[in-house]
Amino acid sequence: MKILIASPVQQKPEILRMFLYTVRHVRKPEGCEAHFLFADDNEREESSALLRQFQASHPNVKIVRPEQHMRYVTDDSTHYWTADNMERVGRMKDGIIREAIEGGYDYVWFIDSDLLVHPDTLINLLQADKEIISCVFWTKWREDGVPMPQVWQSDQYSMVKARSPARSDKAKQAAEAAAFLEMLKKPGVYEVGGLGACTLVRRSALLRGVRFAYIPNLSMAGEDRHFCIRAAALGIGLYADTRTPAYHLYRPADLEGGYRFIETHYRVNLRRISVSLCMVVSDDDAAYVERCLRSAEGVADEIIVADAGPAGRAAGIAAAFGAKIFPFNRNDDYAAARNFAFDQATMDFILWLDADDVIGREDRFKLLELIENFPPDVDAVLMDHHLDWQENGSPRISRKRHRLVRRERGYRWEGAAHETLVVATGKTLRSDIAISRRRTGAGNGSRLAMYKRLLERGTALGPRDQLGYAIELAEHGRHDEAIPWFERYLAADQGSPEERAEACVRLASCYGAVGERGKQRRTLLGLFARMPPRPEALCQLGTSFLEDGLYREAAFWFEAAVRCRQDEPDAGGWVDHPARTWLPLIRLGVCCDRLGEAEKARAAREEAAKYRPGRPGVSRGRGHSGEAPGNKG
Repeated sequence: MKILIASPVQQKPEILRMFLYTVRHVRKPEGCEAHFLFADDNEREESSALLRQFQASHPNVKIVRPEQHMRYVTDDSTHYWTADNMERVGRMKDGIIREAIEGGYDYVWFIDSDLLVHPDTLINLLQADKEIISCVFWTKWREDGVPMPQVWQSDQYSMVKARSPARSDKAKQAAEAAAFLEMLKKPGVYEVGGLGACTLVRRSALLRGVRFAYIPNLSMAGEDRHFCIRAAALGIGLYADTRTPAYHLYRPADLEGGYRFIETHYRVNLRRISVSLCMVVSDDDAAYVERCLRSAEGVADEIIVADAGPAGRAAGIAAAFGAKIFPFNRNDDYAAARNFAFDQATMDFILWLDADDVIGREDRFKLLELIENFPPDVDAVLMDHHLDWQENGSPRISRKRHRLVRRERGYRWEGAAHETLVVATGKTLRSDIAISRRRTGAGNGSRLAMYKRLLERGTALGPRDQLGYAIELAEHGRHDEAIPWFERYLAADQGSPEERAEACVRLASCYGAVGERGKQRRTLLGLFARMPPRPEALCQLGTSFLEDGLYREAAFWFEAAVRCRQDEPDAGGWVDHPARTWLPLIRLGVCCDRLGEAEKARAAREEAAKYRPGRPGVSRGRGHSGEAPGNKG
């Protein structure tokens, strides 16, 4: 048996990712050869990339591009279909029918890309043995409405049969409609008058001429209506299967339910690797550890907690999640504590989290997908660590970190307080998964105090801790004290290129803070001589000229920052998101205003507004002073 699973796709990536997950894992009958055909009509490159990734990782996947892009509008409330949209989708679906006939397929299964199907849906549809049958789902077409099915009895969307005696009496119509809806809530297979969106069509129906093209003398809207009318005219029955309803991601508010749907129905025997979640906690983390572990539910096969105490409050909370608790005296050495936790792990891979880390719903879904489809040659996975936030809730500062590592590789942590997991060998996979630090309130300076204790004991700080101490001093506004430690670290010429780049940018920022403008600029220009320019450094250099009223020079460096702002750093890399998006554009607009280049200023502000829609002052060029600068840590 050969089945073509097909969909025209113009979809948001967070929805498409879930749709692809379910069509990948839906159960197929023994001996079934499943092929996929997607009409890629996406506006977003990220969505097109998801289709290409699906194609690269699965056999028998074909992607076609429609002849002309369709503009399709949705919002938080509903979808706005035009007659042209629906007719064009009908042409795409008829193209799929041609492909199914020419390819000798026994069935074609049309599934809208905002649906999540149950694992048993395809098997149930095939076992029903109908020429045309749809899996039922229920949707609130209006936010204030009640859930309604995507099948009906007659006409455009009537729940009453076309020739029902009830049509002459409103009360009887209402009763018949209610009985029809009540029937659809019971598991079974029922004949209906109209259907769509998740429809299995047998080859015999395709050869008899069912199509989605609009019938010229019929004003009814919707390609599925024209399909159903043709089927009825050809004497082909239409059926609805209510045994395993699909889930419809109709509006953003439905995303949470979509994640629950997948977690409920698909989390069985799909894991390719086993995972130990390793954490180090102290009593200060008691307010955060429950939230962290809830966000990671389903990810780990075991939870390892090194309890740095002293009273065990945070560890006690972790124990309620089944964590294995191992007391450990940290003794002013974070790396030693993390290595101790790693040593207790027993699974294939180790994932590390801090107690104030949170895995968002979408990122958790991505992580679970990765675990289930883990490349066998990968030893470490690089993820984003979002550390600070902009006013609109998007990340301000992030780092690239090795988060998931193969246990047998024996990777170790280095550094007393600004510890780093050293991954010098093996293959690293770059992912778009993000972990978010969500600690409330300002930092308490515990790591700065730890460095002070180490120095008072006469402990010699190695290069990584020299950098860590300098960063702590700078972040607490002690720029004069931070400068010699940055200089000492850079003079040793150790650490990764990303660490040295960060040290240069932060050192330059300290010079600027104490009024040493010349040293600030020389430090940044010296960085450019050793490695490709970073947006953070370019933006800081532009800001130094802007603050001195040197607008032409400032504009040069802001334009350079705009040109290279999409470059991605490597492991340990420090990302200042404003410096890579809207900040150089805003400040470029200020420079152009001062230089009398009004049109260029307007263009820069309009480009900045794409990153900060609705932000007061962005489109008018105000708000550039006091924003998160690209030269701060």
